[in-house]
Amino acid sequence: MHPTYQDLSNVPSGLDNPNGYRFVEFPIYNVLQAGAYVIFPKLTLEEWGRLITILASLLASLFLYLIVKKRFGALAGFLSLVFFIFTPFNIYYGRTILSDPSMVAASLGGIYFFYLWIDKDKNSI
Repeated sequence: MHPTYQDLSNVPSGLDNPNGYRFVEFPIYNVLQAGAYVIFPKLTLEEWGRLITILASLLASLFLYLIVKKRFGALAGFLSLVFFIFTPFNIYYGRTILSDPSMVAASLGGIYFFYLWIDKDKNSI
């Protein structure tokens, strides 16, 4: 539970780091990837990483569509979905083994559910 690496310099933070601690993002993505591999070992760890990223990209697309549809209508939601899906950046990073698409999905999901909460609060007044 204490990730370390072999660079003991103070370059990343400017503070002395004699134990070599490394502070990065919380490994939710890695836990999902490893958990899926343990439960369903038929696919490799790399394939599970790519599948989780693809699912996160699809979830981000869904949240983007729902946000824009709620605000501007179904046509605008569909157009934003198409532009988002076919952006070269999204095509490339939507299948890599990185936690970034999961972060985008979580951020858009947070915005969407916050938007629903605000609407619910307005209707109850």
